[in-house]
Amino acid sequence: MPDLVALVDSVPDNRYERTDKVFATYDLDLDGRLDGKELGGLLRDLFTDLPGDSQVSELVEQIGGQLDRKQFDLFFSSVVLPVLKPKKCFLVVDVQNDFISGSLALRHCPAGEEGAEVVPVINGLLGQNLFHEVVYTQDWHPADHISFADNVSVYRNRPECSKLEKPTAEDEIEKLAPFSMVEYSIKVPTLPSDKPVKYEQCLWPAHCVQGSQGAEFPTSPVPLKVVEGSHVIKKGQNKLLDSYSAFWDNLDANDTGLNALLGEKLGVTDVYVCGLATDICVFFTARHALQHNYRVLLVEDCCRGVDKAAIESAKTELLAKGALIIQSSRVPDYTSGKVRPAKLGRVNIDKFRRELKAAAPKA
Repeated sequence: MPDLVALVDSVPDNRYERTDKVFATYDLDLDGRLDGKELGGLLRDLFTDLPGDSQVSELVEQIGGQLDRKQFDLFFSSVVLPVLKPKKCFLVVDVQNDFISGSLALRHCPAGEEGAEVVPVINGLLGQNLFHEVVYTQDWHPADHISFADNVSVYRNRPECSKLEKPTAEDEIEKLAPFSMVEYSIKVPTLPSDKPVKYEQCLWPAHCVQGSQGAEFPTSPVPLKVVEGSHVIKKGQNKLLDSYSAFWDNLDANDTGLNALLGEKLGVTDVYVCGLATDICVFFTARHALQHNYRVLLVEDCCRGVDKAAIESAKTELLAKGALIIQSSRVPDYTSGKVRPAKLGRVNIDKFRRELKAAAPKA
């Protein structure tokens, strides 16, 4: 059984020579293609958790059953290299004062979890230099943000926000408080339709207001470590739309620039997600990361949430969509390549199949 990592590293600076060497190693019958058995051998060496023949056969079938030499060039760049040499980002979501000790402190939410507990765990990972990139996100709302319970009366009949659709009765409106659900209709210039869009909004206490202490990273009881050369994405700046995800607002109408930063500028393949709150901003961020074809790992003990049932639902959905959920103690095993799970590799294989289809001659 060849050491695939050592094999690739033996030709460090020339992708084409690397590809030739790996292909020749697994093309045992020298027929210029990798058949199912040969491809299965490569997959067993590429991933560290393929003990059963059925799992290997399933992946071989997903790839297409066999690869000729030209197809292997694409397979090597789309699957082999990203699995063996991923570009790793630690994405720290909304670890801010207001979610720890301020107006929306998680300890006062239904789950009763303590947001401050994530800070030393996150700091511990940051201190190990495990990641190529670190990105922090901040909720960064204007004071007149539509999600704040105190602003409901402001947005009832403004031109840019046609009306408060639900509730409509005056006595019900008067009773609205933080954590109430309302329905707004708003005009969104970046969406195809020029008609107002109806959407549900949870009303929150005013939080993470731009420039406020509550919007800053915590400095006590334990300061959040902010590493040199890291990046900060500020979200929720449009007063008419909330933005739980660090990638998009809640209507997917405007992006934050995070995908361009990670994918186009930094070349990130793997996103390790953590922060506050598990079932809201962390969940929507992780889900969008999966939609943008990143390999996603949720670091569970670096997260705290709002509602226990919603936390479990969020984790279940992320697992179903292809994410992994791990503990911080296991992160070094993944970032070092000691553990290379096939589940994450499926993201790369799906990408390979799309690229192969796109490159096929048109009929």
